[in-house]
Amino acid sequence: MPRPSHPSISVITPTCGRRTLKATLASLSAELAPSDQSLIIGDGPQPRARTLTKALDSRFSYLEYGPTNDTGNSQRQHALPLATGDFLAFLDDDDIFVPGALATVARDVLSVHPDYCHIFAVSGSSLIEGWPGTSKIVPTHWTVGASQLICPNSPEILGSWLEYTQFYIHGTRHPAVLPPNAYRQDWIFVNQTISRNADRVMYHQVPLVILRPHITPEVASAERA
Repeated sequence: MPRPSHPSISVITPTCGRRTLKATLASLSAELAPSDQSLIIGDGPQPRARTLTKALDSRFSYLEYGPTNDTGNSQRQHALPLATGDFLAFLDDDDIFVPGALATVARDVLSVHPDYCHIFAVSGSSLIEGWPGTSKIVPTHWTVGASQLICPNSPEILGSWLEYTQFYIHGTRHPAVLPPNAYRQDWIFVNQTISRNADRVMYHQVPLVILRPHITPEVASAERA
């Protein structure tokens, strides 16, 4: 793809109405450039999310899909064809960006390597293991999630996931009958994306996202047990 001098990013955020969404939106607002886009997708009607999004500027859009109660996976997928940015990023409604990460670090990387999928580290009270300490991760559900991925917004990269979205969600067929590679978890989506593009993946030790900053280390340890 052509090298964008100022690459735009579409950030997709599924929400089930968590109280942490306000902090997530504040983080997004600080990181987005004027040409960027934030898609907030409710898992069914989410009145608080709608109100919070409408109070923000034109970079932010609120929509709904469901409810599906599948931890945001259908909502992420529903938003893919609506993304207008050069790149796609994903931020859940209980996470925030590391200050400056999207505004500087990620954009610098993307402008130099626009044809690559990028996997970043995470910071904070993370339930994802393997960062830092390794130069490359082994893709499993414990080591990579949607919040670590930034990838080009192109059918070539997204492949069958985008085809599934257009046919099963935006088409006429009901999504209850899923194809074999159905997008059921965010780590499946990320693993499939980087597996299909194995020769065009870059791994970065720089943290992009603080996962669940409201969770104390004690709670995180209990949930890992």
